[in-house]
Amino acid sequence: MTQIFQRGAKRYANVLGVLLALAVVSSILLHSGCGLTGRPPKIPTPTPTPTPTPDLRPPTVTSFSPAAGAKNVEIDTNITITFSEAMDARTINFSTIDYRDPSGGFRGGSLNYNPTTSTAILQFADLSEGTTYTVRVRGGAAEPLVKDLAGNALVADVTWTFTTAIYPKVSVTTPSDGATGVSTGVAPIAYFNKPLDPKSVNDQSVALADASNAPVPFNIFYDAGALAVRIVPAALLQPNQKYTVTFYGPIHEPHITGTDGLAIFPGSAFSFTTAPAIPPIPTYSLFAPTDTPFNRIDADNRSAELGVKFRATVDGFVTGVRFYKGNPTNGGTHVGHLWKSDGSQLGSVAFTDETGSGWQQALFPTPIPITAGDVYVISYFAPQGHYASDNFYFAPGGPGGAGVDKGPLHALSNQEAGAEPNGNGVFLFNEEGGFPTTSLRASNYWVDVVFTSPAEPPQVLSVNPAPGATGVITGVAPTASFSESLNPTSLTGDNVQMFDTGNNPVPVTASYDPSNFTITITPIAPLRPSNAYVVSLGGITDPTGIPLATGYTWAFSTGAAIPPGPPLSLWADRDAPVNPVFNDPTAAEVGLKFSSDADGLITGIRFYKGGPENGGKHVGHLWTGDGKPLSTVTFTKETNSGWQQALFSKPIPITAKTTYVISYFAPQGYYAKDDFAFGASGVKNGPLRALSNSEGGTERFGNGVYLKSPQVGFPVFSNVASNYWVDVIFVPVQP
Repeated sequence: MTQIFQRGAKRYANVLGVLLALAVVSSILLHSGCGLTGRPPKIPTPTPTPTPTPDLRPPTVTSFSPAAGAKNVEIDTNITITFSEAMDARTINFSTIDYRDPSGGFRGGSLNYNPTTSTAILQFADLSEGTTYTVRVRGGAAEPLVKDLAGNALVADVTWTFTTAIYPKVSVTTPSDGATGVSTGVAPIAYFNKPLDPKSVNDQSVALADASNAPVPFNIFYDAGALAVRIVPAALLQPNQKYTVTFYGPIHEPHITGTDGLAIFPGSAFSFTTAPAIPPIPTYSLFAPTDTPFNRIDADNRSAELGVKFRATVDGFVTGVRFYKGNPTNGGTHVGHLWKSDGSQLGSVAFTDETGSGWQQALFPTPIPITAGDVYVISYFAPQGHYASDNFYFAPGGPGGAGVDKGPLHALSNQEAGAEPNGNGVFLFNEEGGFPTTSLRASNYWVDVVFTSPAEPPQVLSVNPAPGATGVITGVAPTASFSESLNPTSLTGDNVQMFDTGNNPVPVTASYDPSNFTITITPIAPLRPSNAYVVSLGGITDPTGIPLATGYTWAFSTGAAIPPGPPLSLWADRDAPVNPVFNDPTAAEVGLKFSSDADGLITGIRFYKGGPENGGKHVGHLWTGDGKPLSTVTFTKETNSGWQQALFSKPIPITAKTTYVISYFAPQGYYAKDDFAFGASGVKNGPLRALSNSEGGTERFGNGVYLKSPQVGFPVFSNVASNYWVDVIFVPVQP
């Protein structure tokens, strides 16, 4: 029975499958138009579209820039406002979005909407510096309002503030822009409105240029307290020239920035014009540069002092000595002298930078006053002879038979001078020179004087430290030497001033030395390292009340603090002379020749003082081996005896294996002197070495050197290798 049922089920299933297949085929035929005719097709009923849900959600501001409360916002920054959804661009305008300054005044610009980012961008002309602005995006119920595409408005106003930056800028300059008649020693200064980043203040972010836009070398200093930048030219500027100082802004790299990183905006510049040149002090000489000897080279090779007698028709100053050099056979170290007619020496100077032939000139350390009508002798020492010599020049019938007249100067004729052997054209054969008294055949040895009259206003001749000097020690006392004597009472605090980098006054005292027309300006306290300083002189008069031709200004800068290091000298503090007081009251410059096995710095000078007999004002000097001055310093706070020490205004670099001379001027003599001190090996301490006598030169020019003179001067002579107990303070250059 079970099997019968299963078969019947299968058969039933097969019949049902056939019927279903026929039904499907009929349906296909019907829809394809192949069915029964006369019956319309059945159209399906469409599905209804649902009604959209209305947008009732209001937009929001999701972000904005600058941020609320932002500080130091750049003045050209755009305001951006980003919304939560797409907005109706028609509602993005200055009626719905605005920004106002503290007075409530509306600020314009342009306002644009970016539908891609749903961002409104407000652009404007540069904002004002240091100003707080208020931005408002209008919302709420009162029109006009910012709305989205569905017309929904912000629920409420969105309001915030930001504050723009204050940029570094120059507020005041000295000299002022367009100033004229500015001193050639000016150190321009600019004051800023806010603190600067010191690292950004340098010679790349600041420029000094002349009228042709050629760069002028300078050093630059910043005073954070005064917000001041001081520019110190490396030398005096040229007279009657226009100069421009430029502080570079953001379009230049590098540029000046504030401590907050903001660049000086947009940059700044100012110009000034220096004063015309002061007319030079007129000088007079007996012979013109074109005058030359007939016999330029005498065959005589003996050491000789050669000179000429002269007088002036007015009081004045002898500033130098000249002589004619025929060729290099007239060689060696030449020393010029000025004498009274009684043989009293008034001055001495060594010639340097000579040429092979022609007129040579050397200036005395300070002008020497002479009296109208008095007779003087100007001479020079020729250690190798072969001087120029024209016989009978001052004799009757000779070119100078009636004397030689040039301006206020008169070279005496042979008869005026006293006739031979005391006529004019004088000489002395001596291995160290001296006062020449003998004349022969009225010869002209072609020696000349440089003379000036004090009728002109006083002028500054030289200053120390030099204009633009760098690395000056903080204990410096600047000096200024003048063309004539001064009225000491005119050296007041108003007439002698010093200022620092920020133009703050530096308390100083001023003293005057009438022997060399020099004022010394001593700060009350040591100066600060790595700073600029300006000295200003004005209102100073000579004894007759004539003021300076013009005010004088110059600037220099101090060096960085010197790290502690072991200074060296040739002798220890315990070393002392056998003969501490040499029995000679003659004024003299005494010293020694030395060298170093290593490069280094000479920071000062020492000398041994045997007692108060070696008195007066002592002045120390450092020279090159051929007599060029490198530095000078006046000793102060001396004791009655023992080692005395003075530091130069700045450390002087010296080169290894090179000869230098260290010396000091003893105006009252009685200096220390030990003979035969410099043997075959000299004196050595570490890298320092005082040369042996033979290394120094021949006996007359060996080591242990001196110059008998009432003025300071390069010591060229030596005798029995004497040690005058002069010493250096040396700091080796660290590797």
